[in-house]
Amino acid sequence: MRIIALWCALAVVASLAVLVDSFLPGAPHLPLPVLFTALVGIFPVVGIVFAAVALRRSELPVATIAPRLLRLLPATLRWGAPLVIAGAAIVAVLTGPRAPDGVPEITPGGYLMDTRNGDYPISAGEYLHAQAENQRLFAAISIALNTAAGTSAFALRPQSRRRPRRDSKKPA
Repeated sequence: MRIIALWCALAVVASLAVLVDSFLPGAPHLPLPVLFTALVGIFPVVGIVFAAVALRRSELPVATIAPRLLRLLPATLRWGAPLVIAGAAIVAVLTGPRAPDGVPEITPGGYLMDTRNGDYPISAGEYLHAQAENQRLFAAISIALNTAAGTSAFALRPQSRRRPRRDSKKPA
């Protein structure tokens, strides 16, 4: 589970980099595989986390899974993760794509916006703006999903149950 939590942390960092990059002038600058890896990589992670929760179901009743997982987290993650998820959702809603069901494309003849009603030409600036909006939306989704899965994986990690060390010498 530590590897999964580490993967999610790296994916959140990559998604944050893509999100910040999408707000810069002339964005996007980062290659799409950075975001693609962070977003697509979440699916096996979520599957593993759900499997781990399902396997622990006998010891965790369904109604108490979330509260018990939250108690296993340090205070920083307990309060920080929901804030990050809520912030990512707000960013996705407020700054996501505003194009009417369109996808910007590069063609040999220039830039096109591919919509349900047909294609229409757009300028290079409009293309970059639409690409940045799309990347912003998917980066925010990736941040929310990876934060949720990463904190769950962190909470599900095996707890070390060491006994306190007893000194063999007794004080005189």
